[in-house]
Amino acid sequence: MTGQPGTLGRACSLADRGEYASSWRLLDADQQVSATFAAVLKASMLRQLGLHSAAAALDVIAWQAAAAEQESAWAALGLSADWVGRGDWQRAGFWLRKAEAGSGSVGVRHRDWWDMASAHAWVSAEVALLEGRPADAVGVLARVPNPSPARLRQDHHRAKTALFLAASFLTLGDKARARPLVDQCLALAQPAGLQPLCWPAHRLAVDIDPTRATWHKNRGERALDAIAASLPEMAAPLWRRP
Repeated sequence: MTGQPGTLGRACSLADRGEYASSWRLLDADQQVSATFAAVLKASMLRQLGLHSAAAALDVIAWQAAAAEQESAWAALGLSADWVGRGDWQRAGFWLRKAEAGSGSVGVRHRDWWDMASAHAWVSAEVALLEGRPADAVGVLARVPNPSPARLRQDHHRAKTALFLAASFLTLGDKARARPLVDQCLALAQPAGLQPLCWPAHRLAVDIDPTRATWHKNRGERALDAIAASLPEMAAPLWRRP
């Protein structure tokens, strides 16, 4: 949804940094934002907090409210990711196929095409990893389109793709190929304050480089602390901190 202008784009950028409360308030304050896109983004934030059932409830609302194939595709991708989080590869695959059917309306000239292609690859990789097919996850992620240097949120997208690729190679037992991808993810994510990508990257680095395990554990905890500090008081107790 990076291609969406104004409030939604700003809300996405806040969510990228783990500033979920600020992102949520921004969405609630602007009634001009598509109800479907707002629900999808809110659901993605809940998933980041481990609240997969609550996220699914919002994605169902988004699916039901969708007024176009593009909106349906985003909602279906969210539902697929929700089921990945709950460990159900069959339902995850079902919604991934629904997303594929709807994403055809987002042509390469559409402002959301790159976003949709990237997000579809990430969720496809998650489903493949859940099904025990890490080599297929690598193949899907290798086809993620490269963003323009001027593209909004391009550091986030490049870092996230690198993170998923690193996880896939690590699942294959290939630490040599996973290591530079974790480094790439952190090199992009840390300067930009992309805490939701920093902490899992540091977790992967613990397995890749045991000699620096303590350092990476501490940095990962600091990224999680930053996310926790941004949560509203009522939401903090609900967070299933990794």
